[in-house]
Amino acid sequence: IIIFLFLFSAPYIQSQVIPSDISGVVLWLRSDSLEVIDDKVSRIYDLSGGGYDAEQTLESKRPTYVSTTNSIFNGQPYMYFNGTSRLLGGVISGIDTSSFSLFIVSGNNAISGWYGLFTVNNYINGITLSRSPQGYLAYYSNSSVAMSANDIMSNSGVPLAYYSLQKEKGVIFNGFFNGILEVTSANSTIVGTFTNSNYKLGYDETGFSDWQGNVAEVIMYNRTLSEAERLSIESYIRYRYSPPVSLSSDIYIPYGFRDTSLIAFKPWFTDYQWSTGETDSIIHVNHNGAYSVTVTDIFGFTSSDAITVTYPDYQINITDTTLCLGDSIVIKTKLDNTEDYTFLWSTGETSD
Repeated sequence: IIIFLFLFSAPYIQSQVIPSDISGVVLWLRSDSLEVIDDKVSRIYDLSGGGYDAEQTLESKRPTYVSTTNSIFNGQPYMYFNGTSRLLGGVISGIDTSSFSLFIVSGNNAISGWYGLFTVNNYINGITLSRSPQGYLAYYSNSSVAMSANDIMSNSGVPLAYYSLQKEKGVIFNGFFNGILEVTSANSTIVGTFTNSNYKLGYDETGFSDWQGNVAEVIMYNRTLSEAERLSIESYIRYRYSPPVSLSSDIYIPYGFRDTSLIAFKPWFTDYQWSTGETDSIIHVNHNGAYSVTVTDIFGFTSSDAITVTYPDYQINITDTTLCLGDSIVIKTKLDNTEDYTFLWSTGETSD
């Protein structure tokens, strides 16, 4: 079974910048634009317009397609690389002698060792984004390496993250993990030119194991983006794969006082903090009030939302009152449709 997928139905905020809105994009691979044969990815199409598709002709080396139905990342499809999966792309013209910006949305299994994620040529003569046995991000250029100080590609596994690499040729290299600067280098080899060749997704056969983990998207520009542009692409990634929490509209309960469930759960959230002090993804309330929640997502970002819940007004119609001897007063609740309720007063009476 051969399936050609061009979905473009992403439920992210439509006002967000998309990669093609920013000039200089030379490669844009996204896991909703590919060819799938028996749940395996045989080709992923380049959305940049450059024609640099990546493919795998051997069935045994194709990554697995994870559909929108099974995706835990906002319903966005992705590819799973199992340690033998590889995709080979074309030669990106001029990328060897220019500055560049590279964004990869990827995760890694619980692994320990050297693993290649994205390569142009190989790490000896070209560039490779990889992970070290300690879980450090390791960027190679012409055999020289710039490495993060933190184990951001943790040996215990990372379900999904975004890596932003920027090389200003001859000046500086910066590597970001989920928007945080983790590695920088002005080494002349790191920021210099390299020998161009085919790009490779999921491997560098010259000294690295093949990638084990998820890959959702790859975006590359032939220049160093400004900070505002970089943040725009990172925002696009975040909203696409991990949009903020939404508790929907305020809730009005026209009848009854049963518990109402407030649901913040999404599979891409990792932590929940409610204004009630509760930390579950769902809470149950039975009183009027404003309730809010702050969540943390897979990328480490927080978002908040609030909702007002309104129940029928069951308060009595008067406040404390002083009566003189012989006076009387009628006490009622403020409920509508009193015939739908039963009553038990402190006097033992049961009328409304």
